[in-house]
Amino acid sequence: MRIKIILSALLIFAVAVSCKKESVPQKPIDFSFKVKMSKRINDATIISGFYGHLKEFVGQDSVGVPVQNNILLYDITHKEAIEGVAYQSNGTTFYDLKKLEKMDINPKLTVIPNKTGFYQFDLGDLEYCVLIEVKRNTGYYRGGMQVFKGASDQLNDRELRIDYKSTR
Repeated sequence: MRIKIILSALLIFAVAVSCKKESVPQKPIDFSFKVKMSKRINDATIISGFYGHLKEFVGQDSVGVPVQNNILLYDITHKEAIEGVAYQSNGTTFYDLKKLEKMDINPKLTVIPNKTGFYQFDLGDLEYCVLIEVKRNTGYYRGGMQVFKGASDQLNDRELRIDYKSTR
């Protein structure tokens, strides 16, 4: 019995000594969440937040086609940095997502609409900067990046549009 106690004490001591400050993460851990909408959901199942359809419009008189582009929600504290990576192309504002990633700015929440383009997310009472990933490392939002503010007592129906190809 005495040997078991001594071995247990040595084991605990060895574990405690082996933990070095360098092995403990020094930066705060920032979690990101990726949510893929189920194909079975086509109407809001949340009681507050935003829901709707993401559609792409090509040409002046086109009908929107549902798409599954990532909807990226960034913490509001990164608003200036996001605006700093904006650039113009053919009169449309785009955002360089690769530059944001290099600055360690990643979306807090990524929502992937289902095949009908349906999406939904609940922001609680927080504010987020919203972009749509239109190509790899390229963000877009009609009229420039938008800020969505959550409210715990409202459900907002908002159609999201990718329509920069029709503005030429």
